[in-house]
Amino acid sequence: MHVSFLFLRSAPAEVVMGKLDTTDIRSLFSKWKVEHRDLNDQVDRFRDWADAVAQSGVPKFGEAARQLSRLRERLLYHFAREKEMGHQLAEAYPEGSNEVAQSCKKAEQDHNQLMKELEGLIDRLSQLDPPFDSWEAAISEVGLFAQRLDEHEAYECEHIEWLGPLM
Repeated sequence: MHVSFLFLRSAPAEVVMGKLDTTDIRSLFSKWKVEHRDLNDQVDRFRDWADAVAQSGVPKFGEAARQLSRLRERLLYHFAREKEMGHQLAEAYPEGSNEVAQSCKKAEQDHNQLMKELEGLIDRLSQLDPPFDSWEAAISEVGLFAQRLDEHEAYECEHIEWLGPLM
């Protein structure tokens, strides 16, 4: 699920000018994959923590909200990088720009929905009396969010495979 677009802020001139050679593409996707792994790791750490909290028998709704807030910040950054990458790919491959544009549009819709869902979870977990029947019910909802995030990231990976021969 992890891919990093940190490199896009300092993209080489060739990228900005609409030229991207195969080395640049490999670098883009390599960094994208690293960020996806990092996001997956963060979600996995949250799941491990939530399991330990469940075993302790003392729910920690506020701490869950804080941890998910940190994930939200990472996702905002990640989604912005993906958007930049989509624009760069559309410029670099005008012959494939319709596919890139459609994929970018779908990704942006998904990103908005995922962020709305995550913010709703954070808001409810932050309440003095969280509206969940139990800790397990709250974490189950977080698990459903994580599953949708995983599905979204898998979808994105599938829709960039058409660039495979270039990488």
